[in-house]
Amino acid sequence: MRCSTDPCRASQNLSRGRARLFLIVLAFSAGSVLFLAEPSLSMTCNAGSDGSARNSGGVVTGTSGRTQRCLGGEGGSPSTSVEQLWAAHCHMYGSFGPGAGVEMVRGESVAAGEEVFVGDSGQAVSVRVESQAFRWTIMCTTAQGATLTYVTALPVGVAPVDPVVLRDQAVASLTIPDPVLGGNPPLDDPDRHSVVRIPTWLWIAHPWESLFASAADGGVAVSVTATPTHVTWDPGDGSGSFDCSNAGVVWRPGAKVTSETCLYEYVRSSAGEGGDAFRLTATVSWSLTWSINGVDQGQFDVYQPSESVDHQVGEIQAIES
Repeated sequence: MRCSTDPCRASQNLSRGRARLFLIVLAFSAGSVLFLAEPSLSMTCNAGSDGSARNSGGVVTGTSGRTQRCLGGEGGSPSTSVEQLWAAHCHMYGSFGPGAGVEMVRGESVAAGEEVFVGDSGQAVSVRVESQAFRWTIMCTTAQGATLTYVTALPVGVAPVDPVVLRDQAVASLTIPDPVLGGNPPLDDPDRHSVVRIPTWLWIAHPWESLFASAADGGVAVSVTATPTHVTWDPGDGSGSFDCSNAGVVWRPGAKVTSETCLYEYVRSSAGEGGDAFRLTATVSWSLTWSINGVDQGQFDVYQPSESVDHQVGEIQAIES
């Protein structure tokens, strides 16, 4: 599935008064948030659906189980997950930097039918919630020490959006093809085969282009890009694998070898192998990158589908007369 995202979508949603996101207050203050003496790295730091803090490999601080603070890393190296949370919930306040933090506090409940204010401090409007909810206060502390606060009202059982969850949803909607192997001589034609010492042309027959997917919720928009980077070929003759940096070039009569041509030269016949053929395998490496609200988050995974065919290699014998 291919799709695209508008990097501005999440920012625009903040002022639209959608039932899932209620922007009420923008408050600026200096030094009003308690900092740890040494900023802690946090691998994961999100608000749980029950209001508790969920983290792994980091430190979460606060006055109760409903409060958590995520700070940038030590020595100017921010925690990646904190940077992701900033991109998801605080990007409208500028760029993330060392010492910046995101704090989430679950507040009082809001009964179904109760009205809450939606919008920024200058354009607040009243909106009626459809089901019981909790007020969540999200405080974004910039690297310069200014604190900016907004309040969201989320249904019971729903926490501020975790961008990684949206990323996984987007990945699940991608359809990355298995490699389709092409070659000259044809790779799977038993009546035609490669010849020792004569180069065999190899290529991937499906489109060599990036794929896109996105997911959005609660004012957070995540986009994922899958890009093919190279092909690893294993000719099956025991010589080991080799890489081609692109899909290769489809052979046609009169075709000339270029820098994008992928060739392999067998040095022995496949006679005596199982089925008198080598098991030729191609593995395409796809780089998976993502962004949150238009803010690049880099590569997070590599996907490597493979496909194989049995390919015969013959040998031409010279006969002296």
